[in-house]
Amino acid sequence: MHHKNKRIRECLYCENNHQLEGDVELDESFVGGKNKNRHANKKVKNSQGRSFKDKTPVLGMLQRGGKVVCRVVKDTSKKSLTAPILKTIKRTATLFTDEWGGYDTVGKIYTRYIVDHSSGQYVDGDATTN
Repeated sequence: MHHKNKRIRECLYCENNHQLEGDVELDESFVGGKNKNRHANKKVKNSQGRSFKDKTPVLGMLQRGGKVVCRVVKDTSKKSLTAPILKTIKRTATLFTDEWGGYDTVGKIYTRYIVDHSSGQYVDGDATTN
């Protein structure tokens, strides 16, 4: 199991220079073990609910029918998400994101469609869901 985790970590931290284009789906997630599964001396205090201080935030960028690029980010704020998106995704691409405010800046630069996770439907445009 340990070996598998190391491989995932190497993948997440690798610097790759793929430029994505076309339809690109963006999603941020948090990578790390469940606190309740940790040894008592490794538990993170007050990490219930939506506190992610014991997790590593990762931005995933998936070109439909193409490559995936992951970037470890400081947090999921607009400031932290904007730079890796601008660096990785061509300006001609169409972005598909959730309603998270961290994507607001790139939404002014790219064509952006927003998916409403609760219904699984895109809120605007003629986009289709997988």
